[in-house]
Amino acid sequence: MATLEQFSKIVRAMPFKPFVVSMASGKTLTVRHPENVSCSVDGLEMVVHDENGMHFVDTRLVDMMDAAQSSPDKPRKGKGARK
Repeated sequence: MATLEQFSKIVRAMPFKPFVVSMASGKTLTVRHPENVSCSVDGLEMVVHDENGMHFVDTRLVDMMDAAQSSPDKPRKGKGARK
């Protein structure tokens, strides 16, 4: 179960880092921006917005909220890029 304290800590981290919400069912949701997620005052429900829409989540079914795995940076091209 995810707690309100865990939620607040990960959402308010400075700088914000995208994170993954993993549920007991095996489903995962990636939160890419702090404005794309909210939690109820009692901490029992969470809403996540992503490219697939809006997801209502019962926080009692959340196994883990963890930093998202980022893909390696692609080399930049153009002005100022290293050769």
